[in-house]
Amino acid sequence: MIRSSIRLLPGALALALSAALPAAAQTREPGDLWEVTSEMSMSGMPAGMNMPQRPPQRICRARNSDKPPVGDNDGRCEMYDTKRTGNAFSWKMRCEGNPPSTGTGEMTYEGRDSYKGAMTLNVSGQTMAIKLVGKRVGECDGGESKRQVAAVQQQAAAAQQQATDARAMQCKGAVDSMMPYLLRAETGLQCDPKYKTDLCRKLQTPEGFSAVAPRAPSQMAGMGSGDLKEIGEFCGANVTDLRVRLCKRADEQETLDFLASSCLGYTRIDGSASAKPADSFGSVIIARECAGRTFSSPPAQQYRSFCSAAARQNLMQPVTADASKAGTGTTKPEEPKEDAATRGKKLLKDIFNR
Repeated sequence: MIRSSIRLLPGALALALSAALPAAAQTREPGDLWEVTSEMSMSGMPAGMNMPQRPPQRICRARNSDKPPVGDNDGRCEMYDTKRTGNAFSWKMRCEGNPPSTGTGEMTYEGRDSYKGAMTLNVSGQTMAIKLVGKRVGECDGGESKRQVAAVQQQAAAAQQQATDARAMQCKGAVDSMMPYLLRAETGLQCDPKYKTDLCRKLQTPEGFSAVAPRAPSQMAGMGSGDLKEIGEFCGANVTDLRVRLCKRADEQETLDFLASSCLGYTRIDGSASAKPADSFGSVIIARECAGRTFSSPPAQQYRSFCSAAARQNLMQPVTADASKAGTGTTKPEEPKEDAATRGKKLLKDIFNR
């Protein structure tokens, strides 16, 4: 913890951050060059143990600046709520870093060429006290200091934007791939809640549902597979009811790709696994376009992939005339059962001669 706080110190002393640069090049501004010595201590340190001290810093501050010359210009801290009363300054500050820190400071000029002050920083529940002693050692270009700070701020803003864009890309990728695991808090990605909303809304569509429905649950602990059960729990959705709604619409509109990928083998009544082919979504189309087809009379071109999927799922038993009209009939008496894979291969051979 002490080492982290020491690394943070340059940011804690970077307090000249509010000066804004004009678009045109800065002209030279009268400034004073200060040499600042700091002495640090931290709460909880064993008696007699001292923190390593930094060498004196040289700080250029414009004479008309409203910020005291108390730190370097590495751009990681912001000074705000600055107040001056006579020859005394006080301020508050917040610093970026890992961990971040907040604090307060005060200083008093002792004549024109020296001052004394102190800062207090709060870092991860610990308090760091910093004593400051400054003396004026010459003159400098006060505008250069502002330009350096502005350049650091610009670089920091660009890096922050780059990180934000990268995170947004990852979060959007989770929606595009329908992988809710990436949006969970424990991943640390910290995606905006809108991405969960987008993913769950996409689940309600044929595109999203068909992307998830074929997935098998992950066998690795702690690693999400994005299967239908997982994504349903993530979104608080009843995926069985959702399947019924989407498959009924696909059946009515003959959306064959969606029927083949997400509906065959599930009953029209409640979305459960269908025990009888006649009860499955798509059974009317199967009876009309697929059943009984041979090499000499194959299914129409637009139905071939669908009929092939139905054959793989062993849904090609004959269906009664009533079922072909209403989709609610019963199957003919079953013949002795045959291995499903063997039957599927025979049906495919009959339809496509392969």
